[in-house]
Parts: sequence; structure tokens; C-alpha cells
Amino acid sequence: MRGSNFRRRQGCWRRGFTLVEVLLAIGILALASTSLIMLMVAGNRLASDAMSRTRAVHLAEPIEVELQRLLRTAPGSDPWERLASLAARMPSEAGPAPLRFIGDADGLRVVCEEDADDCALGIAPDERFFLAEVRANPPLSGAALEAGCLVATAWVWWPYPHGKTSGAVTVDPSQMSFVVLTLAVNP
Repeated sequence: MRGSNFRRRQGCWRRGFTLVEVLLAIGILALASTSLIMLMVAGNRLASDAMSRTRAVHLAEPIEVELQRLLRTAPGSDPWERLASLAARMPSEAGPAPLRFIGDADGLRVVCEEDADDCALGIAPDERFFLAEVRANPPLSGAALEAGCLVATAWVWWPYPHGKTSGAVTVDPSQMSFVVLTLAVNP
């Protein structure tokens, strides 16, 4: 009788987990949860990059609208003179500075860089996300004038070089992404 009683106690004692098994299970759960969090962070970063690239591609239309606004306000009496005046602001070579536009993170508002600080038209410094540099492509000539449009290439960069903190933080150029867009401006 004594032996059977001892065995029953020993059997009850062996039904629980040992400290080593509990610690091993906790370690596996910690490793799995850390891995899941890291995957979620990487997935969110990829989704954010894809969203920014999509918005950058959709900037072609707001940039063309802004170019049309600049064309309407360009000096000249007829549309061809205004187109030639606008083309003079967009060099085709790498020498002079290109015409630059600034866009917000949503890609809905785009303004010429010279109007960016204007209270009515501009974009606040902490809302600037995209920078577009527009150059004429090819140079405006008599044949291009006869074709009736100005073809331009826009390089859209993000994030904006002065970051999202009013110019206090600069972005390393190697960390910037870009897309190249082709635009057409009709008089």
C-alpha cells in the first residue's frame, strides 16, 4: 500500500511542466512575436514607399496644370510668344537651374518654387514632400513651335530635401527616391 501511494504522488508531480520547459516556451513566444513585429515594420515601410511612388507618378497632371498657369501669366501677346517665354525658363541643358515645383505629401497641390512661400498659393514648409525639376525636352525651335506644344521632362524627388521640420533637417541625397515624367504644354 505504501508503494502505490508513493507512485500516485510521483505521477501527480510529473503532470506539470518543468521550469526549463516553461522558459523555453516563453523564449519561443518572444522570438516569434519579435519576428512578427519586424515583419510588420518592414511591410509598412514597403507600403509607404509604394504609396509615395504612386503619388509621384500622379504629379504629372498637377505639374502640367501649374505649367499652364505659368503659361497664362507669361509675358507675350500671342500664345506662341508666351510658350517661348515659358520655354526660356526651362533650360534643356544641365547648365542653368531648371524650373522647380514643390508638392505636398498627398500629391494634390503643386506650386512653382518661387511661389512656395506665398501665403495664398504656397505650401507650408512642414508640408513639402515632393520636389520636381522640369527641363524642356528638346529645345524649343521653329519645328517645335509648329508642332504646337512644349515637351518637358520632370524629375520628381522625395522626400523634400529640407525634410518635414521647416528646413532644420536635411536629407541625404542617397536616401531620396525619384521618378522621371514626360510632360506636354499646349498654348
